[in-house]
Amino acid sequence: HNALVGRRFRIGEVIMEGVRLCEPCAHIANLVAEEVLTEMVHRAGLRAAVVSDGTVRVADSVVQSGS
Repeated sequence: HNALVGRRFRIGEVIMEGVRLCEPCAHIANLVAEEVLTEMVHRAGLRAAVVSDGTVRVADSVVQSGS
């Protein structure tokens, strides 16, 4: 479970909303060793909707909103 699913968060100036977890796909499986793929299950990523525009920089943190 990812704490950002269903919640708004900010990265730099951009506000986003977590939509759902993103599990590793066949493409990733072909690029990495099976041991790595197994470790990525339920931790591979997050699909998010962009709510506002702005700038995201390399060092920006993820800040969870109260909603």
